[in-house]
Amino acid sequence: MSLRGLRDQLRIAHPHLTGERDLSLDNYDQDRWAIDFDYHAHPLESARAVVEAVRANTAPLIRRLPEEAWQRTHHHKTYGRYTAENWLRTYAVHLHEHARQIDDNVAAWRARTAPATA
Repeated sequence: MSLRGLRDQLRIAHPHLTGERDLSLDNYDQDRWAIDFDYHAHPLESARAVVEAVRANTAPLIRRLPEEAWQRTHHHKTYGRYTAENWLRTYAVHLHEHARQIDDNVAAWRARTAPATA
């Protein structure tokens, strides 16, 4: 899980997106974060535990959201109008996208390290 993924998942667990009014959401440099936090050295099991805990906590929070939280509109600097429903659409596929990226990276690594065939 990337730091961006963790931040995005925690956004719903934290009251920002559904609790704040007229929130302005900003972009950030995810590549710089990965370097600054040395993400690639992070233990895999710890990252998996975070994913499981955040997902387990998010589902009950989503189910309990009042209607006004779903109607609340914020502004994202890249995406413009942004609601809890926008976040949920992104969140629903987020981990699948990371899994695809990992598969692509592993395939590229294997292609570079495979012995040359004659």
